[in-house]
Amino acid sequence: MIVGGHHHCHVSAVSRRLITLFLLTIGPAKAGMTSIVLSDLAEARIEVISFFILIYLLLTLVVKFLWNKLAQGIPAIPKINFRRALCLMLVSGLFMYVILTMISGARELMTPGAWEKEGISYRLKSKGNPRKEQIQTLRDALWKHAEDHDGRFPSGRLDPAIPHKKWKVPEGAGFYSFLAPEADGEILVFEPPTAGKKSYVILESGDIELWSRSKVEREIKEKR
Repeated sequence: MIVGGHHHCHVSAVSRRLITLFLLTIGPAKAGMTSIVLSDLAEARIEVISFFILIYLLLTLVVKFLWNKLAQGIPAIPKINFRRALCLMLVSGLFMYVILTMISGARELMTPGAWEKEGISYRLKSKGNPRKEQIQTLRDALWKHAEDHDGRFPSGRLDPAIPHKKWKVPEGAGFYSFLAPEADGEILVFEPPTAGKKSYVILESGDIELWSRSKVEREIKEKR
């Protein structure tokens, strides 16, 4: 017993020495070390995806509970665990996607040319282009402000010099983003990602162009 206890104390002492040596070898973090930081848009997308996954898992628990509750009254129905409930959710989701795709195709066949793709959904084509008309209105208001204030633009979207309604993107797609013209870059105003895969932008030259989201994101990153 004494030998065993002595051996145990010896092992503990060696372990403490190894841990102390390991801690001493860890150097402090130096300033200027490379760190990975996500952009605001990437963080927003990760938050949305995380929220979607959380809701999906919670719904799976609800399906599992309701299914097993039903199985208590009907012996022919087997009970399911969480994994099987998740598979049931995935299969039903795929069926719903196929059904919605078929409905969209049938709607297009019944009214050819009446619908246009807008982001992940479809909307009726309008005679005009409300998105372009709205951003033209905002551009005119910004340039009128610059003419009246020695070439200076408003301080931001909250500046009362430009009515709040002019910053709204049509069809409830959010608000335009305004970038400081003093920074390097071309963009002055751009639509949010909710507007679709392509966004209208106001350049510092006053031109209005339709850019892809990837091009807008690159320009924003360079300007910041």
